[in-house]
Amino acid sequence: MKLRAFYKYSKFIVIFIVVIFLCILYNIRNNFVELFQGNNRNYKVELICNVSKETERIEKLGPILDLFNITPSYSVDKSDVERHELYNKFSKVITKSEASLYINHIVILKNYSDKGKYVLIFESDVKPLKELNSIESDLNTLVEQMTEKNIDIVFIGKGHLPYVNTSEYQKLTDTLYRVNSSRCTEAYMVSPRFIEKYLEYFDNTDNHVSIDHDYNNFFKATDDIVVAWRIPELFEQDGSVSTIIEHTKY
Repeated sequence: MKLRAFYKYSKFIVIFIVVIFLCILYNIRNNFVELFQGNNRNYKVELICNVSKETERIEKLGPILDLFNITPSYSVDKSDVERHELYNKFSKVITKSEASLYINHIVILKNYSDKGKYVLIFESDVKPLKELNSIESDLNTLVEQMTEKNIDIVFIGKGHLPYVNTSEYQKLTDTLYRVNSSRCTEAYMVSPRFIEKYLEYFDNTDNHVSIDHDYNNFFKATDDIVVAWRIPELFEQDGSVSTIIEHTKY
């Protein structure tokens, strides 16, 4: 009787063991891929892009997506932003497209709120200023410098400022300058501490405006946040194609 019961359940035991074994193999495979595709870097990368509406951007963004082995991140479009749970936190003076772009940034930050990771955030109009392989080395150095100097956020894109007079700012490293204001948000790196502090600020305040201006408001309201610009910059805004804001603006 006992032997018969053993045979009855043995196939389930075998299936269970096989499933566990396959899960282990899958995890080993993922770790192997991460190691040899460069995903063992000391930061995470996210790129905000509405693939369905920004089709002309995908080809140009291909090298960035391939280098960092990522897919575009997108949570909400202006067409349905009013139904998003965060929409009521925004000022009525900004457009729905500005609110939706901001929410996409916030969703990324919330996704990393408990991960303890540095996060590099790109917008869809980002364009590298030099070879990406060289930039990747610069980014690894950047995170090391942010950790050493307790820097919370670094803007690494040029935005709309073609020239910056660095003599006006405190030099933190050979390429980082302490400031008290935002730049455009086509490319920037944030620390785990920044994510925690900023989400606390966002959750406890209302009437938010466009994200770069709201970052300025946050910097003014928070004395212990260390903000830096990287000079020379690593990225710029690609003015040759329309952006997510222009695609959805009205």
